[in-house]
Amino acid sequence: MNWGCYMGLFVEGMLCQICGQPIVGRQEITSLPSLGSDTNDPLFVYGDCTFHTGCIARLGVYPEIQERVNRIVEMTRNRPPKCDICGQPIQHWNDIVAFTRLTSETSGILSGFCYKQFHKQCLKHDDRLPDLTLALRRLHSSGEWGGEQLELWLSDIDHL
Repeated sequence: MNWGCYMGLFVEGMLCQICGQPIVGRQEITSLPSLGSDTNDPLFVYGDCTFHTGCIARLGVYPEIQERVNRIVEMTRNRPPKCDICGQPIQHWNDIVAFTRLTSETSGILSGFCYKQFHKQCLKHDDRLPDLTLALRRLHSSGEWGGEQLELWLSDIDHL
């Protein structure tokens, strides 16, 4: 299955990351993009990987994986990307702050910034920035987030 965004690498004969058997011939495969940068996220281990489609489809978390991939595809659909505040294209890579999954919660300040991208100047002047910064700092100090991406986002915000 091709989701239309950056995917896990596939080479004929590589092992399915679920069953451990080689992927060969005309077997149906599913390649996934990165599913986020939080190494403590239960879906993190499935990102940037290729599987037999039947193996991944049998996982109880497959509907959540599909939903996450759909959000990523939607976020990366436009090239150049569009700012989620002003709606204008973000023309330069050094003028973007882009968030992937920040939380599994469906309400709260962090959920409103999941899978969003902004011009740095637009984010700098957004009224929600102080609340976002506070929530990211709390998440960072809680130890619930694994990996360095949260620190990179905080650094981006500190340098707006």
